[in-house]
This record gives sequence, C-alpha cells and structure tokens, in this order.
Amino acid sequence: MPTVPASASAERASRTPKAVRRSAALSRVAGFLALLVAFPSCTNVNRAIYFDGSRMEEAAGRILAEVRGAPTPAPEAAEGAPAAGGVDLRAVQLETPTILELRGRMKKRFPILVPLYDQSDIGEGKSGLVVLLRTEGLDANQRAGLEDLVAKENEDRMALYRAVVAANAYTDWQVTRIQTAFARKLRELARPGWRYQSPDGHWREQMEGVWPAKKPVPGATAQ
Repeated sequence: MPTVPASASAERASRTPKAVRRSAALSRVAGFLALLVAFPSCTNVNRAIYFDGSRMEEAAGRILAEVRGAPTPAPEAAEGAPAAGGVDLRAVQLETPTILELRGRMKKRFPILVPLYDQSDIGEGKSGLVVLLRTEGLDANQRAGLEDLVAKENEDRMALYRAVVAANAYTDWQVTRIQTAFARKLRELARPGWRYQSPDGHWREQMEGVWPAKKPVPGATAQ
C-alpha cells in the first residue's frame, strides 16, 4: 500500500476546515434565499401573524352592507394596532380589482335572491355560503335554475374569501376564519323571517335584523 507523503496529509488537513466553513456558509445563503422567496415582504409576514377577527368582521360588515344596501357600519378605532412602516397591520385590504369585481357581481345578484330568502327556499349557512332549503313545487327546469343560481353565488363568495386572503397575505387556512366572520355578519343582516344556520348547526328564523322590515318609499315625506 503506497504511503501518503506527510506534506500532502498536512496540506489536506489544512484545507478541510475551509471547505467545511464554505459548505456551511453556502447552506446558510441557500436557506436565506428560500426565506426571501417564501416571504417577499416583512409586512406580509406580519399581516399573516396579526389576523384580527374583530377587524375581519368589521370588513365583512362593510362589504355586505354595500352588497345588500343595509346601513354601513362605522369603522372601529384602530388604537394600539401594530404597525410596520406606518402601515396598520390589522387593517383589512378590500379594494383590489378582484374584490371589487366580486362585490359588484354579488350586488347585482342580490335582488334575485331576496324573494328566495323571503319564501325560505334558501338560507344562510354557518360557513358563509347560501344553502338550498326547499324545492317543493318546482319542475326540473326551475330546480336546475335555482341550483345554478345558488352555485354561482357560492362560487363568488368563496372567490371573495380567497381574494381577501390574497390581498392581505394571510395563510390559506385562514379562509375558514374569514368565512366564519362573514357568516356572523350575514346572520345579523338577515331580514325578519329569513332563515340562517347558527354556529351549532341548527336552523333558525331571524326575528330582528339590521335591514328594516319596510323600506321607505323614495320621495315620500315623513309624517
């Protein structure tokens, strides 16, 4: 077996620590770059951390008031909200083109849904989606049309919830929390007689609502 010269062994040993240090340094750089890809903005990371359920309910109330023509709730004070670069991390962003488009579609569809709520054909589910409750007396075409209408409304609602996640850099699992916030506001905005599903899964009839039982006649003078 050939003998390795002592000078060669010493040279190899002197190089080994540098190689190890270089490999470790490259690993740290790779890890840092991966973090930059996963989290392009510190503000975005902080927004995901500072998901505020009460702020989300307030945002849901503003969107639904616009869609349904109900009184718009006044925004709550933002005292003590954490900030990064002057940005309120708990403020919910609602003005993206996608969110505005979905709000517009839901607003146009709402008058079509109103008589269906009135007749208890549909109701508000606990997950922030419309639920088909009754189809008795409908022929096949009418039932198909009703099912299609409900499906389109729920498709836009889920798209809205996901758009809010994207606009605020929330994590995907927070879609469920957004649905819960919207479901609560949908129950509050239900007109008297409309049906909704409570968080425990039971169906109830709205006794009081934000929307008045009778809308004032335009141009009428109060007596």
